[in-house]
Amino acid sequence: MSKRGEIMKDKNQSPAVTFAPKSMVFNMACVNLFPDCQHVTISIDEENLRLIVEPTTEYDKNSLKFANVKNGRNIPRTCTINCFCLMLFDFMKWDTSEKYCISADYQEFDGNKVMVFNLDEAMQVLSKSA
Repeated sequence: MSKRGEIMKDKNQSPAVTFAPKSMVFNMACVNLFPDCQHVTISIDEENLRLIVEPTTEYDKNSLKFANVKNGRNIPRTCTINCFCLMLFDFMKWDTSEKYCISADYQEFDGNKVMVFNLDEAMQVLSKSA
């Protein structure tokens, strides 16, 4: 995990997700990677400490709505998923009074689009009051 106060390169341009103890939000750069999709599935690779995010449909029982549509375009949406986030914070031994941001690696292979987040590269997000 990176040290508090370390600045992520072009946070708004680089695809990233921010985790709080009870919610997560993908930034606009992430949402733009799946422009025709508002739902994703998230898998955890515990051995390699990675989250794997793939586009899906609202009909997939494991889907998470990560974007809303406004004026014909996807926009990020805050996903309130208490159990998942608290489990992730516990698994990674993160401080529950903080937020964490992780950049995405985007990959396409055989027509499949995937965002991969390396959990061990999480950075604490500085609060505005700090």
